[in-house]
Amino acid sequence: APAKGTAAKVLRAGIIGGMGPDATIEFYQRVIKKTRQMASAPLDQDHALATIDMSCNIPSRQDAILEGTLKDLCGQRLCESAARLRASGCDFAVCVCNSAHHFQADIVRGLQHIPFLSIIDLTVHKIATDERQQNQSEASTVAVFAASGCAAAGLYQNALKKKGIEPFVPNEKNQAACMEAIYLAKAGRVGEGRALFEKALDDVIGRAKCRSVILGCTELPLLVDITDPPKKYQRIKFYDTVDILATAVVSVCKNL
Repeated sequence: APAKGTAAKVLRAGIIGGMGPDATIEFYQRVIKKTRQMASAPLDQDHALATIDMSCNIPSRQDAILEGTLKDLCGQRLCESAARLRASGCDFAVCVCNSAHHFQADIVRGLQHIPFLSIIDLTVHKIATDERQQNQSEASTVAVFAASGCAAAGLYQNALKKKGIEPFVPNEKNQAACMEAIYLAKAGRVGEGRALFEKALDDVIGRAKCRSVILGCTELPLLVDITDPPKKYQRIKFYDTVDILATAVVSVCKNL
């Protein structure tokens, strides 16, 4: 805490973005909305400071993880993005892509001494906290929807298991539908993607009998509005990873 009579340092967030561009813009819009909700921001000067590195030239994380295609280049460009944010004066950094966290070591190498907030860790911590507060006698099952590379790398599955939470992963058909919906969202065809994703979501919810779902790709919140979900999803707790990361950024920037 700052000494009495001194102001807390205003921290600047570094945002590794561009994966994809729409998801990055949606994330930053969430940061703006969260700042107004959490800290009251009637003026420009009241908002969180941030620098976005829109690195659309980072190779496909899915191809890099699943097939090894341009894997080294993917890690290198994530490292370079992180280094640019460090050099620009950011105090901490986040990455608006779940699958890219498979290359977290490369990101941290670029950041050097700058702290990195993981979207995976933040999401799983929130789920574990909610589980403790609900005081359920039996371990719950959480459905994990993510891009295929993220799912294959087990980023969420491994983190959940460490907290004693059982992950449920979609079968091959539903995972393929989820991935296709993600690519439709990236192409700006959100309506088509939403219809396709909802079919996979309905099937998984029915099979898993779960009460919680992770939207573990930054395109998925573009396909499901958790603030006003369809009636059939009202008993489901959605964990919107974009929203969780935006909340963390505002909390750190505004010293909340």
